[in-house]
Amino acid sequence: MEKLNSILLVLATLISALIVHQLLKPKAKAKKVDTKAFDSLLDGDGWAEEEEGEKKTEVLPKAAIPPPEAMPTTPSDVAAAAVAAPPPPKKVNEGPFNIGDRVILKNLVSAQELNGRHGFIADLWDKKTERYPVDLDLLDPTRKSPKIVKVGNMTKEPPIITKDEERAVAVNGCLDEASGRSASFIFSALRGSLQNSLKGEKDPQKLAAFGWRYWKTPDGQGVYPSLKEFLTKGILTQNKLEDLEKQLNAENPKGAYAKVSKAMTSELAVASWHIRVSGAFWIVGIGPEGTLVIPENNPRQVYAVLGFKMPLGAQGQFPRPPKFFLTLLPWYGRIIHDPMIMTTTGNNGVELASPNKAAELVAACKLAAQEGRVVNRLAQLEVKGGSKVGVPYLPFNTPPPVKMDPATEKERGMVDTLADYKSAADKQPASAWNFIRSGNGNQVMLINGKGAKLGEFLAGAPEPTHLEILESLLVVCQEKKERPRIVGVDTPSAVARLQFLTQGVSNMTVAQVNVTRKPQQRKPPSS
Repeated sequence: MEKLNSILLVLATLISALIVHQLLKPKAKAKKVDTKAFDSLLDGDGWAEEEEGEKKTEVLPKAAIPPPEAMPTTPSDVAAAAVAAPPPPKKVNEGPFNIGDRVILKNLVSAQELNGRHGFIADLWDKKTERYPVDLDLLDPTRKSPKIVKVGNMTKEPPIITKDEERAVAVNGCLDEASGRSASFIFSALRGSLQNSLKGEKDPQKLAAFGWRYWKTPDGQGVYPSLKEFLTKGILTQNKLEDLEKQLNAENPKGAYAKVSKAMTSELAVASWHIRVSGAFWIVGIGPEGTLVIPENNPRQVYAVLGFKMPLGAQGQFPRPPKFFLTLLPWYGRIIHDPMIMTTTGNNGVELASPNKAAELVAACKLAAQEGRVVNRLAQLEVKGGSKVGVPYLPFNTPPPVKMDPATEKERGMVDTLADYKSAADKQPASAWNFIRSGNGNQVMLINGKGAKLGEFLAGAPEPTHLEILESLLVVCQEKKERPRIVGVDTPSAVARLQFLTQGVSNMTVAQVNVTRKPQQRKPPSS
């Protein structure tokens, strides 16, 4: 505890010129984001599905998913969702609540810590047990989700009291520019403070674990009080207000710093960042009110998350939904995310959904939108008598990085040659090339995200080596005069080495792809 207090004391007295310098770096003007940049994750035409025992074909079968034009995220967009996909089977409710109703748990005895928690009625009433499944807004990593609750242990959530003009504005899947600049500034200060306090630590997992675990401590200390003191008072001892505001927003400087100061003390924003949602999430696509993400431990629940300069879903080029560790936070009636995003693999690789999983994720988004269950605000902060209690923060459980031998001369030469090719145009999903074992002997096919076959080779064993994959990749690069942005590999033993070797290649990521294969049917023995 003494060590912790000394660390927090450093935070409390942090008025570092280095941090101020980093915060006040001129920022490029945010570009308008095309929200369709990530829509291919919602479009079945871009997902190739590999099956055992397939015959050779130029174009592989594709996942059977209706392609929506846009993914709605609020109850008012339900009609639009119906146009994009066939309506789900009608559910007949016999209980006192309807699917999509907002409720608060109460009078629980065996799980008293859940009393006061807010959530959605997630499905139909079980007449025999008189219980409803409830998806709680705050995912507790120590508990299963959803919670099955008796009718007597819930009450209807009061109406939102936040005025429309107080709610943050969603623009193109992001916060409006002024709010985005304020939030980015606060996160930059937070990250700099944590790095300074932890003696230059750069590991994002360690920074996040310390920052959120000690955001507010029982004795009234912690990261938040120190950061608030710095950003509401200390920073002004180092900078003139007019200079600070010009750096925050060169085009509209007046009042820019006031937005930061207000957010630091507002119960709708930073002052309530102890009420957050952390865990592994599938990033599914961009909707009108943000990027749609689904937690790994509850595939029925959907959150709409706003970005800063660009939507969360538009920051990567992936052929199918990727999975990342995220921390979701309240911001004036919206949900934003900690910019420190971490992979779930423990290295620079990204885990992608299989075509079947991608179809399930899209279906979950559509159903949640149709039933009015998308979580786009943490309502407990915005209703009369709402809970001010969060859930415990557990550090993200990422596997340790795989130790690798230094690159050989042959490997270095192949990677250098690969890096010399220009990166494919920023398009989806043709810029993703996937090495897929065909299931026919040792044959490996190279297909792009549209399902078009680019090449094939015969491996020396059932699982191709990273060198065989690199050799085949270079052959196609020479033909195409470019290299892909994503290299998908369905052989785990080769993925880690390829990720290690190519980590210095710009605009290219090696990802492990999960392929759904039909089991081969064995012929009955002849009599």
